[in-house]
Order: sequence, then C-alpha cells, then structure tokens
Amino acid sequence: QLLDMAAAENLLGGIYLRRSDWEQAAEHTTNALLLREQAGYSWGVASTLNNLGILSVMAGQWSKALSFFERSIALRQEIGDIPGMVASYNNIATLAWDRGDFDRAEHSFGESLKAATNHGIVPMVAISAIGLAFVKLYRGEYDEAQILVDRHLPAAEKAGAADAMVDAHLIQAQLAAQWGTPYQDKLDRALELAAEIGDDVLHASALRIQGMLALEHGQIEVARQALDQARDLVQQAPLEEARIALQMARLAAATGDQIKAQRELTAARQILEELGASYDLQQADRLAARIPPDEDTNR
Repeated sequence: QLLDMAAAENLLGGIYLRRSDWEQAAEHTTNALLLREQAGYSWGVASTLNNLGILSVMAGQWSKALSFFERSIALRQEIGDIPGMVASYNNIATLAWDRGDFDRAEHSFGESLKAATNHGIVPMVAISAIGLAFVKLYRGEYDEAQILVDRHLPAAEKAGAADAMVDAHLIQAQLAAQWGTPYQDKLDRALELAAEIGDDVLHASALRIQGMLALEHGQIEVARQALDQARDLVQQAPLEEARIALQMARLAAATGDQIKAQRELTAARQILEELGASYDLQQADRLAARIPPDEDTNR
C-alpha cells in the first residue's frame, strides 16, 4: 500500500516536472520519499533523493541539490547500488562544475569513472570520462581533454549515450578552435545530434558554443543567429540563460552597442550571483572590465 502510494506520488512529481512546475514536482516527489522511507524501501529512497537533487538543480537551489545527491550516494554505498552511486557521483560532478568548483568536479567524475570501470558499466564509463574531459577543457588542460575524448567517444557512440556524444563533439570543436584547426564539422555534428535528441537546454548550449566560436572568429552574423536561436530554446534553465546572456553581451560589445552589452551583462550577473556560479561570474567580471560604462545604460 505504501509503495503504491509512493509510486503515484512519484508519477505526479514527474508530470509536474514536465510542466516545469518545480514547486509541485518537489512536493509530490518529497511525499514519495517519505512514503518509501516509511516502507523501508532503501533503493527507492536513494533513487528519490537523487530525483529531488535533480529537481533542486532545475529550480536553481544548488546547495539543497548537493545535499540530496550526497545523501543518495551514502545510501547507495550502504546497499551496494553501484549504478546508482555512479549516477549520483556524476550529478555531483556536474553540479560542482557548474558552480565553478573544478577540484570537486574532477574528483567526483574520477570516482564515477573508477566505479563504472571496475564494475563494467560501459555507458557510464564513457559518460563520466567525457564529463571529466569537459572539466579538463575548462581548466586549460587541453591535451588531457583530447586524450579522454579520443579514448571514450567510440564507446559513447556504441552505447548510444547521445548527451555524452554531443558533449564530446563540442569539446572537440572547442579544442580544434583553440589550436587553430578546422572545427566546423565537429560543431555541426554536435548541433545535429542535439537537435535529434530534442533536449532544448542541450541544444541551446551547443548553439551558444557555436555563437561563442563564431564571435571569436569575427563571424558576427553567424554568432547573432546562433545566440538568438539558443535564447528562443531556453526556458526554465537559469544557468544556460545566464551563459547565453554573457555571449549576447560579448556580441553587443563587439558591434559597439554598449547599452545592450551592459543590459545583458547585468541580467547574466544577477542569475549567476543567485546560483553561486563562481567560474561564470569570473567571466562576467572580465567582460565588464572591457565594456565601458554608459550613462544611458540604466535608463
């Protein structure tokens, strides 16, 4: 009886999640957690904690999300749920990466990779390795990022890990651009896959990177179209919205529209400060130093 009620509450949580109603989704998922705890269903409790973590990330409540993920990992270690533990490590790593805590991101992706490798969970090996490659890219450890992608992209393709494949091609495109070699084919493949998956946030992220690379290469109109399309796709994804706004600010500054650049930068900073996204805030600070203040900006 309790587990049937929990399943119903969990289903309702999923329905509200698809409607982007975080409050109702969290309420019903919390109800499912309490019912599963009463029933002593440890695997279900661990899974629900992970779901609450994901919901909290989507709602921009990152500290709460981290607490849920950590509780999920502890319980999964206790009951020996290795696949679940790997998934929770990946969630913590991704959250740490978004917060700009690259040390923790690297550690958690590494723990996930080690556990997945030791237990032969092939798709998660690829997903964890490519997540780790993204951290290496952000840290400027380009050779290590390239090695990880080259080694694990074939496994991601074989396992059909579509999100990881998109990330891998995006990493390859950014590495190629960094080294001054052709990157468009890799970027096109990432955009194609992202569109096929139908994940709007992932697709928007790929378009944002397209806009960023186009802007760095002086392709103003390509950048504008990509960033406009990215913004149109994003709903209820605060971090991606802020990252797009940062690129919009760069584009506006490059075309001499200082008022729009300041407006976009202000919008981005507000979100990033609320989230506590330290790396992206550093990027905003660097951009702010290059955009001269305009007395009309606050009108």
